[in-house]
Amino acid sequence: MANIGIFGGSFNPVHNGHLHLAESLKYEKGLDEVWFIPAFISPFKQSEPPIKGYHRLKMLELALEDKKVFRVLDIECQKESPSYTYDTVIDLKKKHPKDKLYLMLGSDSAKTLPAWHRADELIKEIDLLIGARSPEVDWEALEKFPPFYNKVKEGWVSIDPLEISSSEIRQLIKSNKPINLYVPDSVEAYIKKYQLYSDDLKSSS
Repeated sequence: MANIGIFGGSFNPVHNGHLHLAESLKYEKGLDEVWFIPAFISPFKQSEPPIKGYHRLKMLELALEDKKVFRVLDIECQKESPSYTYDTVIDLKKKHPKDKLYLMLGSDSAKTLPAWHRADELIKEIDLLIGARSPEVDWEALEKFPPFYNKVKEGWVSIDPLEISSSEIRQLIKSNKPINLYVPDSVEAYIKKYQLYSDDLKSSS
């Protein structure tokens, strides 16, 4: 049996904060592998669709090329429809019945967990691994949802996350400011090569 972390998100683009979170949770929980699963489009971000899935998949592959236990799965991008974590988890559990799967989250995702599609069922199907500083989650608000509060508490791993977001990186690019401190060199080179995020037309090509 392998212990596997499932890390979903838009990864628009993948950045060092994502990698740091995955590395930290892998180390703290002794995971054998981490699977990065970019969404075709998040149900929460349908008004701001990300760039094409093949660009985000390629950037993930570049970012992870020297990390042997990190993999990229394209199962959500292939569907070309809003990506629901519950459906992905059920599908992966059927395909990997002998493995122990964990859902990896940052603090932003943990805050919105009760609003997720079939969230009540999701937390019964999989254990959580949440990496963040404790003050970053509104525990008082989560206490209003006891099942979620208990699940988040059980899966909490205290780490020092890198303070950067994909939206901030996109804004830096649009402002012609450097991003080399926030993304792997290979990802920066790919973004420059295809002029991603520089304007709406090029970002969607």
